[in-house]
Amino acid sequence: MIKDIAEKRFFANNDVFAEVFNELVLKGTGLVIHEDELEDARTRSLYMPSVGGEVREQERDIAKFWKKNGVILSLLGVESQTMIDRYMPVRVFGYEGADYRYQLVQREEARKAGCSSWKFYPVITAVLYYGTDRRWSKYKSLHECLDIPSELRGIVEDRHINVIELAWLSEEQNNRMKTDLGLVVDMLRQIASTGEYIPRSEQDVRHVKDIMLMFRALTGRMDWYTDAMLSYALRKEKGEKATMIDLVGAIHRGGVSVGRAEGIAVGRTEGITVGRAEGIAIGRTEGIAVGKAEGIAVGKAEGIVVGRAEGQAEMLKNSVKFMREIGTSQADIDRFIAANSQPSRNEKED
Repeated sequence: MIKDIAEKRFFANNDVFAEVFNELVLKGTGLVIHEDELEDARTRSLYMPSVGGEVREQERDIAKFWKKNGVILSLLGVESQTMIDRYMPVRVFGYEGADYRYQLVQREEARKAGCSSWKFYPVITAVLYYGTDRRWSKYKSLHECLDIPSELRGIVEDRHINVIELAWLSEEQNNRMKTDLGLVVDMLRQIASTGEYIPRSEQDVRHVKDIMLMFRALTGRMDWYTDAMLSYALRKEKGEKATMIDLVGAIHRGGVSVGRAEGIAVGRTEGITVGRAEGIAIGRTEGIAVGKAEGIAVGKAEGIVVGRAEGQAEMLKNSVKFMREIGTSQADIDRFIAANSQPSRNEKED
């Protein structure tokens, strides 16, 4: 469920959606989709699984109209797959068949309204595969799904689907990407190659909430998600942009605890040392200005004790508010609150 929500939110962004087709489907055709030419389309359709059976509903992940000057050029769909689906061609053609059938209904309605200029438009689907442990090894065409007698093979029309294995795109393809899609591809390529992800891009993240939900959904790393949200909340307050190095780099600079300790010591110096005249003087004039020499000392002696009691309380409140805004489940919020409300081992020892 979390993966479905994350993927739909991420690709609902027109710049990301357009880049999927510009770089991975239409490359070499001379055609370019601009994000302002995209318009959300319906994703649900009905079908009857068997004669006399109940009508059921099927739903695409994301669908958008590509329009120029108000004219529909194509209906574009994105289907996300974390697992290999042997019969993906049949599923895709089922979606596309429903879309063409809907056009027949629209044409008839237009005819009744006196419009004789209705034109059918093509339906194009991109299947994005997120797997990092193995390549897509199953069917990519209708013929592969069917048991066709040799005498009929030349008669039965074959059709192929666009399966895009994101983790196995080339470095050149990855470098051409200018949207947050390139950051997701970089993460998947690194995991497929080395088994780990180290943020290295200095590209500004445009859709911070959506990309971190994607990273959490694809990796299961809740620590990346929560710490990135804390980092982003602090930067947002200052009006600063963020890169992936900023958002999850703290984990690779010595761990979550270091990133959080620095965030409390620097980002909340005033809150941590409120009411402590000497602490403010030292923390601001020497602690921050001179490598936190005495700021960290004060932060350990008083900042950890007082900061967790005062500064982190405010920080925790803002983070929880932020997580609710992006739709984080209450269970995850409760776990986050519990994890960040307990004194650390060092505090207990002190």
